[in-house]
Amino acid sequence: MNFQQLKKMNQDVIYEVYTNMESSEFFYVGYIQKVFNEFIVLESYSECGTFDGFRIIDVARIFKIQAGTQYLERYRNLPRVSGQLPQLEDGKNVLLEFIEWGKTQNKLVEFIMAWDEKIIGTVVSIDEGILDTNFKPDGRCFFEYEDIIEVGLDTNYLKLSTGDIT
Repeated sequence: MNFQQLKKMNQDVIYEVYTNMESSEFFYVGYIQKVFNEFIVLESYSECGTFDGFRIIDVARIFKIQAGTQYLERYRNLPRVSGQLPQLEDGKNVLLEFIEWGKTQNKLVEFIMAWDEKIIGTVVSIDEGILDTNFKPDGRCFFEYEDIIEVGLDTNYLKLSTGDIT
């Protein structure tokens, strides 16, 4: 989908957002909070209807968005989460802002890389386009932020991995 199509999406509607062309059985459910040239910010929800964190997703990965489906009926009266993200601004590097905010909040972050690897850790530093992440007990990982196609914060998966699921 392109930027103009995404900008027209109603932010008060919950959507199915598809990013994996090989498996249309996998999709995110959530509200599109903000649309930027290269990324969207999605307030996502689990199959149980609980808040499942925020995702910043590369627009180029989104191949289909659906609304009003029978599946989405279970989410119809879902209360929205608010006030948990920084104000991300057009014209800035939104991806880096999102990651930097996760770093300052000392949040565990899930990175989906262009080569389909998932890297999980806390961000130690961002220097000259290289992210230094610490993922205990496995040590540190260094990678270029330009290879990131998706970032997740406050997801149930991350909470489960730290024992913080409630």
